[in-house]
Amino acid sequence: MRLGIPASRWPRAALAVLVLACFAVAVVIASKLIAPARAGAPTATDPDATVSPSASPAASPATSAAVPLPGLYTFGSILSAVAATSATDAWAVGSAPDQGGTLMAHWNGAHWKVVPDADPGPRSYLQDVTAQSARAAWAVGSTGDGKTLIERWDGSAWTQVPSPTPFSGGVLDSVAVVSPNDAWAVGQSMNARPLILNWNGSAWQESPTGFMTQTLLESVTAASPSDAWAVGVSHGNPLTLHWDGTAWKAVSTPAPAGGGVLNAVAAVPGGGAWAVGSAFSAPGRALIMHWNGTAWTQVPAPDPAGGAVLHGVVAISGHDAWAVGTALANPGRTLVLHWNGTAWRAVSSPDPATGAGTLAGVATAPGLTWIVGHSSAGGALVWRWNGVKWQGTRSPTTP
Repeated sequence: MRLGIPASRWPRAALAVLVLACFAVAVVIASKLIAPARAGAPTATDPDATVSPSASPAASPATSAAVPLPGLYTFGSILSAVAATSATDAWAVGSAPDQGGTLMAHWNGAHWKVVPDADPGPRSYLQDVTAQSARAAWAVGSTGDGKTLIERWDGSAWTQVPSPTPFSGGVLDSVAVVSPNDAWAVGQSMNARPLILNWNGSAWQESPTGFMTQTLLESVTAASPSDAWAVGVSHGNPLTLHWDGTAWKAVSTPAPAGGGVLNAVAAVPGGGAWAVGSAFSAPGRALIMHWNGTAWTQVPAPDPAGGAVLHGVVAISGHDAWAVGTALANPGRTLVLHWNGTAWRAVSSPDPATGAGTLAGVATAPGLTWIVGHSSAGGALVWRWNGVKWQGTRSPTTP
């Protein structure tokens, strides 16, 4: 899962509890209540420069580069994901119970503004968003009555697009776009079967996944029409599925002792992919895997005291990637990791003024990195990295 479970997600929560109970790893549910640099020597604009060169990856980074200003706050709201096309165009989505359900906010280069979406009804929520340009974006989630939810931005308005829903109900957790005529959305049915939908330019259609049970799909990424990945958990172990242009097939994936889950995946420009999540050991530990074109391998991850869960990842190049989540120490703290081409290292990250902080999503645009999530004290969070420090942004204004 990308983040903590709000009240509006009780149907999804029941599913997760049921499945993970079968896995004997219900401890993960509790843990989830808490998703540009260059290789070589750090520079003044390198996020790795905020870490002492002598510090171990698990050491606490310096705080001088972090500006813990309030981000986007609406009481009780949660931001699940963020996408950006430029320094003046970004979208953040989630849920806002006090606004009746879904939360959709847009960044115009100066401030965030809550904008109307397709209004799918009360208790609906959005889990992911992807944007291709200022005139093209997709968002996915679930309606209040347990049906899949897909919305499309055409440059002027968000509209709901019909999408298949399994008989038992369903939720979509992630969306990725290859072209205007080719996109993927993944999630699961309410009876714990994987759900994959494909956009062919005119309609969303269900894509066969084979007979799989006790399986949740959490994230999807697409590099080309014949190269896409979906990740999640199956029978308590990390799951990766690959699309080769013809069919989705399971790929051998390392399983940490005690099992684990992959919450997010990102294709690396030029080849390869990163997948992140958590191992089910107690306490949960950050889990990072890399695809080198031939096989998935587990990569060492910074291990904060008290454990950690990673909810989001984005890759800019082979030597530049970000992952976000939460450190599970009491109280939970936000967690940001950066890949510099050699190792993943903890980077200074802001925390809310009150409550535990969870980061659920990360996105980049030229010169900027966005991170979003929520505070356990109530309120969505959003910060941006400008190459030197994290900055809080102005609260959104309603339409």
